[in-house]
Amino acid sequence: MLPTLPADHTDTSNIQMRHTEQVSAEPKPLDLLTLIDETASNWQIHRSQLVEASISQTRPMQLIYHYEALPDATKAQYPLQGQLLKRFDEAISREDFAAGLGIAVQDVPQAWQLKFTGKLVLYHTQPDVALRLHWTNTLKDFVPIYQADLATAVAQSFAHWQWIGMVEMVNRDRAWQLVGATTHDAAEHHAADGRQGVWQLAVDTQFSVLPPVLADAVKQSLQADDVSAHWVAAMQDAAQSYADNFIATQQIAAC
Repeated sequence: MLPTLPADHTDTSNIQMRHTEQVSAEPKPLDLLTLIDETASNWQIHRSQLVEASISQTRPMQLIYHYEALPDATKAQYPLQGQLLKRFDEAISREDFAAGLGIAVQDVPQAWQLKFTGKLVLYHTQPDVALRLHWTNTLKDFVPIYQADLATAVAQSFAHWQWIGMVEMVNRDRAWQLVGATTHDAAEHHAADGRQGVWQLAVDTQFSVLPPVLADAVKQSLQADDVSAHWVAAMQDAAQSYADNFIATQQIAAC
């Protein structure tokens, strides 16, 4: 079961009171970023889904990664200079790196090379809205983690996770029409008065893609909030499940 957010201690009485007053009236505008800022700890996890995953220990990677993982005594014997320094960003296998230094491959630490991307759906009850975001543990091809235990490596690989790509939203609440700026100029002085540059989302049953400027603002807000640690736990759970299956498959293949 995916972890959910703890009980909300944020004062959302103003939004909830406005919700009660407007349920039978025409939908009123509600700024999306204001909603997120005022109720960040009240968003719950609906689903965390892994979309793509890669686990390896054999992919070539920058020479500097292999070198920095060496014991200090070995680095003192083979200082990073000359041709070694010139090749520091060259992608090279662990075996070729060891051969180039003239040491045994067993003397070169082996990294887990991890890449995970997925989707996370968050929902809010009053107003009744949901967000679908896309995430990754790294913006690189993979992140190398030097740990013997894969589960520990997976957890550590999320140290610099990011929201990526588009943000989607659905509004199922007839009392409110969500609004937000679609341009940087509008973001500085927008109001829900129908002016150009203001995005609006009425009640619907399907997710809609947020405009890029608004999506970026949402991602920044959600990444900065302390409560995001609970969402990262859900991402890690999805990645750990994949890693468990990976290990099980490797063990079966070795039999």
